[in-house]
Amino acid sequence: MQSDHHAHGGMTEGKGNNARDKSFLKKASEGNNAEIEAGRLAASKGNSAEVKNFGQKMVDDHTTLGEKMKPFLDKYKVETTGKMNDDQQKMMAELQAASGDDFDKKFIAAMVKDHHKDYRMFMMEFRTTGDADLRTAAKEASDVIKEHRDTIDGIAKSRGMEVPKNKKIM
Repeated sequence: MQSDHHAHGGMTEGKGNNARDKSFLKKASEGNNAEIEAGRLAASKGNSAEVKNFGQKMVDDHTTLGEKMKPFLDKYKVETTGKMNDDQQKMMAELQAASGDDFDKKFIAAMVKDHHKDYRMFMMEFRTTGDADLRTAAKEASDVIKEHRDTIDGIAKSRGMEVPKNKKIM
């Protein structure tokens, strides 16, 4: 709870947060792997230059994010398989089966959904973790994810696609 965090001041690593931090790190790692794979697919299979370029940016930025999060995976002994979860595998199968403008639309829709969800997840970790180093890393990552979210929202809007409203995150 946020009030506990403030009441106790600087919590030590894992004090009341270890399971939540580990869960966050596992989800973040799976999501990061999915973003890299989807980005690779978009960079090679995208129909428009903006989708290809965004796909390559995803590969570059999420590869960097993965490297920055790796020390935390080690610190919290989070074992990752490099695999995607079932929803991510389904998304990739749908993208692999699509082509042309249909691919672009499915990719854009998937990236809008993922980046809104991921931004909220990283900001929640930033607000709740008792690990100061992980808090800093989550904030830095959320800034990159927000940039991606805003970019893909703009691409979606330019094509007349719906995007979720950005909820104010305290």
